[in-house]
Amino acid sequence: MTYPCGDPEAVLAEVGRVSPSDDPETGETVLDLRALPPPGPFIAILRHIEGLSREVPGEKGGEGERGVLVRLSRDPKFLYPELVDRGWTWEPLPAPAGEVRLRLVGPGGGGTR
Repeated sequence: MTYPCGDPEAVLAEVGRVSPSDDPETGETVLDLRALPPPGPFIAILRHIEGLSREVPGEKGGEGERGVLVRLSRDPKFLYPELVDRGWTWEPLPAPAGEVRLRLVGPGGGGTR
């Protein structure tokens, strides 16, 4: 079977190499996923927020409350329903041409849709 996104094993290997960083000004975690081919960004974001959902309930100051800044090369239209299902919100942020930036906020962290 061929996939429009390329070899699925190669995409998963690339997702496994994604390393979040911290924005020194906001303290938010930054996921720069611009170099990943689809569905890599989708998979990387869902893996990251699912990992955050395993944080200690009620623990203040977790990433879900601060937000996760995501940098993408295109609008992740298939991601939005998945975020809603998990109780996450998003806020589009200003970005240079050819880039999409979103702030993702976990359940209880506020934010807009």
